[in-house]
Amino acid sequence: MDMYQNFAAFYETIFPTEEKTVRTLASVFRKKLRLLDVGCGTGGYARALGTRGFTVVGIDSDGEMIAVANRLNRTETVTFWPESLQRFDETEAFDGAYCIGNVLPHLDTLQSVLEGLKRIAKALRPGSKLVIQILNYDRIVDQHVTSLPTITSKDGVEFHRSYRFEGDRIRFKTALKTPEKTMEGAVMLTPIRSGQLVAFLEEAGFSKIVLQEGFGGKVFSKDSSFSLVATAIKA
Repeated sequence: MDMYQNFAAFYETIFPTEEKTVRTLASVFRKKLRLLDVGCGTGGYARALGTRGFTVVGIDSDGEMIAVANRLNRTETVTFWPESLQRFDETEAFDGAYCIGNVLPHLDTLQSVLEGLKRIAKALRPGSKLVIQILNYDRIVDQHVTSLPTITSKDGVEFHRSYRFEGDRIRFKTALKTPEKTMEGAVMLTPIRSGQLVAFLEEAGFSKIVLQEGFGGKVFSKDSSFSLVATAIKA
């Protein structure tokens, strides 16, 4: 079974919806816009934005994630589609998009990342904004980072994460420990450096690209930032 199918029931325990992130996204996009949430997981951010006046369509390639998202959803302006970015094909249907939670590195190749960004661009109306959040792979690759901090929830669920470098890709190994059992999983990641992301965004038709450290508004540092948030506008 896919790693994220195993973890779907615990996803929002491990990664709760962060109010600071919701506020940042809401400030980037104007209210009453139709937004695309790429790699929505169980839909926490889509639901939060839906309660703030946005119409949101969340897509995710994992069917169990979408099933959980639909079970949790109580907002009429939010819908979830079981769809991968590689097959997504909409034309100027959205007024904005966001792809957060380190989704893009789950694509198979850098070429797939570029093609995915082009699909997002195609789905956006001219002048629309895009927000992307990934980990800082400049730091991870250059400093050969082999583990990430363990996440521990209030109810004692632990999420352990490690990296193993395999050629130009990274094997992301996880262990989800609950009071009842431990579930292990692994998935391959494609590291995306900040310069590559900027170049891909430009090639996909985006401009006015701004890089920041996470959602706190700090200037991005290749050497020290934990994550990277890029904001861009479709030309």
